[in-house]
Amino acid sequence: MRPSTLLPLALLLLACSGGHADDAVTDSGGPGPGPDTGGAADTTASDSSSDTSTPADAPPTPDAPVHTPGPCTSLGAVGVWEQITPKAVSLDEKFDTPAGLNYGVHSFVINPLDSSMLYLGTSAQGIYQTTDCGATWKHVNTGKNGAMLDQGRQWTFVIDPLEPKNLYTNTGYSPKGSIAWKSTNGGVDWEEFISPDAIKALQFGSFVHLISIDPTNPKHLIVTPHFECEIGAGPGGLPKTKNCLLETMDAGATWKILEGTPGSGEGAGHWMADSKTWFWAAYFGGMYRTIDGGASWQHVYDGGYADPAGFSPGGGKWFTGGEFNLLSSADGATWKKLDPSPGASNVTGDGKIIFVSRGASYQSAPVADPTKWTKLAAPAFAKPDSARSWALKYDPDHHVLYSLNSTDGFWRMRTE
Repeated sequence: MRPSTLLPLALLLLACSGGHADDAVTDSGGPGPGPDTGGAADTTASDSSSDTSTPADAPPTPDAPVHTPGPCTSLGAVGVWEQITPKAVSLDEKFDTPAGLNYGVHSFVINPLDSSMLYLGTSAQGIYQTTDCGATWKHVNTGKNGAMLDQGRQWTFVIDPLEPKNLYTNTGYSPKGSIAWKSTNGGVDWEEFISPDAIKALQFGSFVHLISIDPTNPKHLIVTPHFECEIGAGPGGLPKTKNCLLETMDAGATWKILEGTPGSGEGAGHWMADSKTWFWAAYFGGMYRTIDGGASWQHVYDGGYADPAGFSPGGGKWFTGGEFNLLSSADGATWKKLDPSPGASNVTGDGKIIFVSRGASYQSAPVADPTKWTKLAAPAFAKPDSARSWALKYDPDHHVLYSLNSTDGFWRMRTE
């Protein structure tokens, strides 16, 4: 479980145009046993013959999100990785947690309106917030149900791109169940996100795998089971099959069950490009796509491993990780191995550069020619040969690359 990033221009267009983003740079995490997922896509706004532009000196509309990144503190030299794991978080694999084995840091999200603010999910050690790009941290889940978040693994984590105080995560392997949670005040207080009847449709009555958010409508989210669905356990005797997902159009107030999905489980995962177009990586089963909101799925790549960490630099292009090569698509419908390119578990970047990682290997390439790769320095892992690489995200405001590496820690590197 790995995968949403910084879309300042896209977010402003979304708010002002009612749900479309022009040439948005997007990436979404997908799974390891860990990190966050979410999705966003670029679309092309239609031309208009009438001039409806706003004067340059006019104040922003009340509902338009304002992109105001705060400062990053004490950034290191360009190309040098810094360990930024909160001091209170244990990375010791022998550390005893309420959720069993300790996997250290599990997932993270970057506030899309203020990229100096990040939220970090852990292996049953709570949720942490930074407002200075990781220089300092505070344990943030101190309010209602905060103790529940301290008891499970946050392996999926998404943030509302318009109202970033709205957060969604899970508590995997918690003694109380692998439940999905929602906060509306920046991670302090939490409520169960999925209704009691709907969540019964997931295996073991609550076993959440991944949460994804629609970049064109943040009230629209989908949730998948960690392995499969429970036949007949949900509302109305649904689902009828083991392959399903849960969908809400109102941020969790109501739910419906969609059936006929590709298989779920460890290594599988999804991201939402928009309200109707979603991608589903089936690990070694390749990649599937729906363009009708889950009513039907097409097997768009059957060449082996595909990773649920989709990234788009804009212009209709998409990239995701592959076993021996990066996978690319010019339109989302046809995918191929990019040769030459490295195998990757994580892909991120902006409109100019792509970053990839797998284990202790990190590389970059220009978007204009993603066959010219440059090897980057790796974090100072204690055991590079066994390093886990669970998420990679880029902050173009501060030119900072973040790497989430389970018990190998949380790292940042200034790229320019």
